[in-house]
Amino acid sequence: FGAIYLDGGLEAASAVIESVFSARVAALPEARDLKDPKTRLQEWLQGRGERLPAYAVDEMSGEPHEHWFVASCEVPGLGLRELGEGSSRRRAEQSAARRVLDALENREESKWAALATSRDQLEKWRAAGSRHWSGARTWASPRC
Repeated sequence: FGAIYLDGGLEAASAVIESVFSARVAALPEARDLKDPKTRLQEWLQGRGERLPAYAVDEMSGEPHEHWFVASCEVPGLGLRELGEGSSRRRAEQSAARRVLDALENREESKWAALATSRDQLEKWRAAGSRHWSGARTWASPRC
């Protein structure tokens, strides 16, 4: 690529590099898929100062050579508990952690949707000259 850069400049080198590597880059998994759900959940919780999840095997069935596990993942600080199933304890725990992550993701989406709705309502009140708006881009509670 150095010769292309020297001969044709940065744009020519960039075009060749993009044509050679774009398919490979597009085929890479998303960063979140590179880590297992238990690791991602632990990192999510630690990043927000929450307690780590507790895992438990709630049920084990099947013959010794083909067990089936049901495990739970509980995040006490957030009031979440989900079940997961799998052919091993580890797979059942991973499944439960994935369900907790999904629940947290849904919770975050709901929070942002509520915030957007509140912001829209605030802007409507502001535009309408509501007495609840102080005019200085801060919320003023009504005086009764």
